[in-house]
Amino acid sequence: MTAIDITALEASVEALIQQQLAAYEAQLREALARTLSKARPSSPRRKEAKPKAAPARRASSSQRRTADELSAFAER
Repeated sequence: MTAIDITALEASVEALIQQQLAAYEAQLREALARTLSKARPSSPRRKEAKPKAAPARRASSSQRRTADELSAFAER
């Protein structure tokens, strides 16, 4: 092959590579657009009001010991 033939071949190969890359890029953009359209709702939706949980019930407080009962425990 001559130098002119090699130069033309290089240019041809480079043009084909550029075309292929452009096609891949277009496919990726289309796939990304489809993915994003699925991820985002088309219209803004209101969040549904969740029923509020009933407040936690506190355990009834135990009966307090008197000072006499405490001193009796302390003696033991």
